[in-house]
Amino acid sequence: MVEFDYDGIVENTTSPTLVLAGPGSGKTYMLADRIARLLAKDVDPNTITALAFNRDAAYQLRWKLTSDFNVARDKLPHISTMNAFGFRVVKQAPRKVGLLKEGLDVQDLGEVKVLLFRDAALAQGFAEREAAAAAECKQNGDCKEDDTRVECKVCRKYHEIMAKCNLVDFDDQVLFACKLLEDVEELRNACLTQTAHLLVDEYQDINAGQHRLIELLSRDSREHLFAVGDDAQCIYSFRGSSPRFIREFDADFQGAICPPLPFSRRCPKTIMEEAGRMLKSFDKSWKGPFVLENKVEHDHEPVLRQLASEVGEAEEVARIAGRYAPKHSVLVLAPKRDFFPAIAKQLRKRDVAYFCPAGELPDRVQRVKRLVDWLGKPDDDLLTRLVVEDLMNSGVNKVAGAAKQKNCSEATIKKRVYTETEVAEIWDVVCRDTRFQAALRAYAGESKEIAGIRDGLSELQKSHAYLERLLDVDPDDEEELEAERHGGFLRRLAAFSGTWTLPTELAADLADVAELAEGQRHGGPGAVQLMTMRKAKGLEADIVIVVGLEDDLVPNRKRDEAEEARLFYVAMTRAKRELYLLHAYRRPRNISYGQAIMDKPRSRFLDAIGRKSEYKPAHRQ
Repeated sequence: MVEFDYDGIVENTTSPTLVLAGPGSGKTYMLADRIARLLAKDVDPNTITALAFNRDAAYQLRWKLTSDFNVARDKLPHISTMNAFGFRVVKQAPRKVGLLKEGLDVQDLGEVKVLLFRDAALAQGFAEREAAAAAECKQNGDCKEDDTRVECKVCRKYHEIMAKCNLVDFDDQVLFACKLLEDVEELRNACLTQTAHLLVDEYQDINAGQHRLIELLSRDSREHLFAVGDDAQCIYSFRGSSPRFIREFDADFQGAICPPLPFSRRCPKTIMEEAGRMLKSFDKSWKGPFVLENKVEHDHEPVLRQLASEVGEAEEVARIAGRYAPKHSVLVLAPKRDFFPAIAKQLRKRDVAYFCPAGELPDRVQRVKRLVDWLGKPDDDLLTRLVVEDLMNSGVNKVAGAAKQKNCSEATIKKRVYTETEVAEIWDVVCRDTRFQAALRAYAGESKEIAGIRDGLSELQKSHAYLERLLDVDPDDEEELEAERHGGFLRRLAAFSGTWTLPTELAADLADVAELAEGQRHGGPGAVQLMTMRKAKGLEADIVIVVGLEDDLVPNRKRDEAEEARLFYVAMTRAKRELYLLHAYRRPRNISYGQAIMDKPRSRFLDAIGRKSEYKPAHRQ
C-alpha cells in the first residue's frame, strides 16, 4: 500500500498545489472532489473557477460533479476551457484591444492564420519567413512587444487585419485577456473575485500565455491555486506547451507542493512499468516514474510483432480487432492518417464495424466547396481571401511558385511574391464599410491574374444568380437561361477553379469522398476506433493496437525525440487490458519518412521496452 495523504492534499488551502497525475490516476475525480468539498464548506460557487484543456474535459468535470458528488446544476462553479474564459474577458472590454463587441467572434483555422500572417508581412515589405517567425512567436504566448523587432511589426499588422474582420484567433483569446487584466483594474478585480479558488486541469499543456493568465488570476490567492498535470503527457510543443511549466511549478509559485497521485486505475501493471522505463530512457528530466498502487486486477504484457508488409500489418489489425470487437472496446493508433485506408479496407473485409474521423476532403473538392460557400457569403472577408488564394494556386488564373521550391526559377518566385503582395495590400482598403470582396472588385493594379480572379468571381456570381433565379432576367434571353439549365454554372465553376478537367479526376475524388463517408457509416457502439497517436490523449480502450512502429516513423526525426517518447508513452497507456505494438519489414516510401523500403528497423522506443518482436510472416490465402 502506497502512503498518500489524499484528504490533506485535496483540501489544502495553505499553499499552491500541483498534483502530478499520471494516466488513469483519477485526476478528474480529484478535481471534482476538491470542488465538492469547497462547496460543502459553503464557499460561494461564484468564487470557484475550473479551467479545462478542451470542451470534452470541461463536460466530464461537470458530469462528474453532478453524477458522483450530487452537486446541483445551479450550484456548479464556472467551468470552461482556458481560451473560452479568455474570450469572455475580451468581450467585456473589446475596444481596449481594437475590437467591437457586436459580432465579435473567434477564428481558429490554422490555414487562415498562416495566410494572414503572410499578408501582414508582405504588405510591409517583409519576407514570408518573417511571417512564420512572427506566428510562432505569438503562438508560444511569450509576447514582449518591441517596436524595433520585425516579428512585432508583422504581428501588429496581423492584428490590424483581424480587427477589420472583428475576429480574434485561438491564441489571442488568452493574450488579449492578459493585457486587459493588466490594464483594466475594474475588470481585473472582478476576475480575481471569480478565481479566488482556481483549479487548472492538464497543466502540462499550457503555453507561456496561459501560464501568464494563471499567474494573473491567482495573484491574490496563491494558496488556493490547485492544478493537476503530468509532464509525461506533454505533447503539444507545436503550440508552445512545454514540460518546464510542471517541472518549475515550485519555482514559479513559491511555497508550492507537488505530490504525485500514486494510483493506476487504467493500465495493467506491466504495461505501465514498461511504458515508464521506455520514457525515462529518452526524457531524463521526467519527474517519474513514481511508485504506484495499481488498482487494475488483471495484468498483461505488451505484445510486439513484426509483420511482413504494410498489408500484413493491416490484416493483423483486422484479425485482432475482429477477435475482440464489439464485446471489448478497440482503439487503433497510427503515426499519421495515411495508415487508415489499408486498415479500413481489411476491417470491411472481415465485416468489423469501425469509426474513422472524417479527414480532409480531396483538394479539388475542397476548392469547389469553398467557392460555393463563398457564393452564399460573399461578404465574409476570410472566406473571400481563402477563395482568392485557391484561385491563385489553380485554375485559369494560376500563379506558379506557391511552394517557393528550389526547382522554381527566380523569375517564377519573383512573380508569385509580387502577386501575393498585391493581394496582401488589398487589406489596406478594407474597412467597416468596404469588405474584402468590394476592395477586390475595385482592384486596379497591374497583376493580370488578380484582375482575372476579380472578373471571374464576378461572372461566377452572375451565373449563380441566374441559376438560383435571384436576378431579374430578360424573359427574351432564353439562350442564356437554357445554358444555365444545362449545367452552364457547373461548367464555368469547374473551368474557373481548374477542377475536374478530366473525367478520371472526378471519379477519383468521388471515390475518396465515398471512402470518407464509409468510415462514418460503419461507426456505432462497439465500433473499432481509428485515431492518430497525437489525438489519443484522453481516450482509453480495452484493446489498443499501435501500428507503424519503424524507426523512421516513430520517432519522427523532425520533432524533439523526448516529446516523441512522451507521445508513444501516451499511446501505450491508453490500454486498459491488452496492448499490441506492430511494425513492418516492408513499408512504401509514400507512408514512411525514410528511404529504405525493405528490412526496416523497429522503433528505438521498442528497443527501450526490452522485449523481442515476434515475426509473423505474410498470410497466405
